[in-house]
Amino acid sequence: MDTYKAALVIGSEKIAIGELPVPELKAGEVWVRLQCANLCPTDLKKFYHLDSKSASLLSEDVPVVLGHEASGYVAAVAPDVDQIKPGTRVAIDPMLPCYECVYCEDEDYPLCKNLKGIGISAGSVSDAIHLLDEQGIGGCFAEYVKVPARNLFVLPDGISYEQAALMEPLADVLHSIEAGNPKPGETAVVFGLGAMGLMHIRVLSSMGITNLIGVDPLQNRREKALAFGASEVVDPGSANPVEVILAATKGLGAELIFVCAGGNAQKVCTDQALKAIRKKGRVLLYASALKPADMPIDINHIHYGLITLTGTVGFYRRHAEQAIQLIMSGEVDVDQIRTPIFTLDEIAEAFSISGKDDVVKVGLDLR
Repeated sequence: MDTYKAALVIGSEKIAIGELPVPELKAGEVWVRLQCANLCPTDLKKFYHLDSKSASLLSEDVPVVLGHEASGYVAAVAPDVDQIKPGTRVAIDPMLPCYECVYCEDEDYPLCKNLKGIGISAGSVSDAIHLLDEQGIGGCFAEYVKVPARNLFVLPDGISYEQAALMEPLADVLHSIEAGNPKPGETAVVFGLGAMGLMHIRVLSSMGITNLIGVDPLQNRREKALAFGASEVVDPGSANPVEVILAATKGLGAELIFVCAGGNAQKVCTDQALKAIRKKGRVLLYASALKPADMPIDINHIHYGLITLTGTVGFYRRHAEQAIQLIMSGEVDVDQIRTPIFTLDEIAEAFSISGKDDVVKVGLDLR
């Protein structure tokens, strides 16, 4: 085999199925035959909101490949790789830290100063072009992907490729919830009930958080949140979420609020979260905003209220291992999250429906 099939991004909102040369495996690398993948809001942001400078770098001759939530099996390994064998079923950690900066020295890999990622999950379009052109590392919207062996998580028996494709996003969610440190009896709120918000709801519910409010303008997502364990849901188009949260907490506010709504909605939801948080409460920014991402904040409100405002990005190995166990236990129903499903050849249609009212997380079957 000299080439493999991949979905090539050749410009802003321009994608085509093409062939890429099979790269040479260097020390520590493996070749993964992909089986399942998902579209992530990061993929959508890179596809629909490329700045003009980044878009100008791309063409049919200089493409990149998106996709970083994926599972598959090891097809080949470099001669020095002995910890994992061909045929091993795996999920992929897409982050590519430098392992040399001050953060990497402390094993804070999500904070790496030189962080890059498979499928442009981190880094710039220019970084992705160099990764593909010089190292043969593309993204997961493809038949194959080259990955450092240390970026693989071996799948236990009983977990499907469909389930394993959710390992990476669920690990991100577990990092967020760990940072929020929810406690029994507290009121928790999740702004934004897309796939990531719904997984927050499900995990929080499984931890025994019973006062759990979800906020989203889409009815089907609010209904899913109730099915996943939310005790109450709010349509921000018909009710003020701040007023609803204050009313539900005797005017005190929620102890814990996660902002999982990204893009243009992130700033509005962050502002509402800060107005609806209890004194000594914690506001967690899980999602990112479109640039420019600055917004006015009442500093005294945070100061006098002893409010914690923080964010999380990525995950650590413990979160991935926990995610695999949660999926194995059935706590997170993959079929309710990963729907609908498309093939690689249908990637353009998959992008076109992502974010639609009745879509949670688009999956790809790469087999």
